[in-house]
Amino acid sequence: MAGEKEKGILYTGMAYYFVRTYEMKRMNMLSAKLGENSARWLLLAKVLLAQYVVTGLVIVILSFVLLKWQASENIIQLAIIAIYVLANFLGGFIIGKTLQKQKFLWGLIVGVVYFVLLSLISFIINKSFYQDIPYALTVLGICAGSGMLGGMVS
Repeated sequence: MAGEKEKGILYTGMAYYFVRTYEMKRMNMLSAKLGENSARWLLLAKVLLAQYVVTGLVIVILSFVLLKWQASENIIQLAIIAIYVLANFLGGFIIGKTLQKQKFLWGLIVGVVYFVLLSLISFIINKSFYQDIPYALTVLGICAGSGMLGGMVS
């Protein structure tokens, strides 16, 4: 029984090492083809896409939960902020693990770009920017801070 547990830990460690090594090799190949900066920005685009997929999935789950139970507007706002924190933390963590250099800076960049794209999408849909500027600055700080935290933890 103990041997199986050790094997599981060993296999998990090997799988992590394999995925990390594979991703680093891909980054090195992309860097050789595109140049280091282009490869980083391509990785940023992939991370942002993953962030928006996570955001969309969690919002769909949240909408089903809210359909079942009626929640106040404060709880909905808190859930949306938690989604921002989760998505940006994961984005900062992924980019930090992949790049291994200037993790906090790339996490910050992920958070800020996420906020900017979110604001642009909101502008396109609603035909206006944020009505409440302090709220917008708070959301920017939350997105940037959680992305930076994800990068530092990675």
